Formats: sequence, structure tokens, C-alpha cells
Amino acid sequence: AQDQGLYKVDVDLNANNSRIFKLHVMERLLSPSITTGIAMVDQDINLTCQVAGGKVGSVRWMKDGQMIANNDTTYRMLRNNFTLQILKAKKSNCGVYTSIL
Repeated sequence: AQDQGLYKVDVDLNANNSRIFKLHVMERLLSPSITTGIAMVDQDINLTCQVAGGKVGSVRWMKDGQMIANNDTTYRMLRNNFTLQILKAKKSNCGVYTSIL
């Protein structure tokens, strides 16, 4: 974070054009992990994305490579999307779940 600040970039020295950019240096994120409890049919299942180090504003979720929409009634997003809740789980909910930071 020591390199964070305002930086001025001269685009064309002859025309005195310049731009000022604000640089935010982010902490490096470690690989996220997904945790869950015991999964039973017809019960809600919580998948929680945990990230060590750095700050993440929100998480997006995918099932079998397809983005899960926030308005999908099979799921509920909790804790700023860090937890994906599968509502009344069925066998059709089996698959590969991915959290995207």
C-alpha cells in the first residue's frame, strides 16, 4: 500500500496535456476456499466462500460453469454474496460450484 497515491501522467509535453490518476494498491488475495456443512435432500445448504488476506467487496457464484443469477429462486445470496444458500436441495442441485472474486 506504500505506492498508493495520485500520479500525474504527461500525455503530450508540447501541448501541456496531462491526466491525473489515482492508484489503489490492493493486498494480494490468497486462494479462496468454499466450506459447507452436511448436505441433505430437502434442506437448505450453505456454501460459504472464505478469503484470507485483502478485501473483497462481493462474490459471484457459478454452477457447472454457468453464472447463478441473483433472482434465481433455487438460491439465496447472503453476506454480500459470500454465502450461497441452496434452498430445499434436490439431487439436481449436485454439481461443481465456483466462487468468483
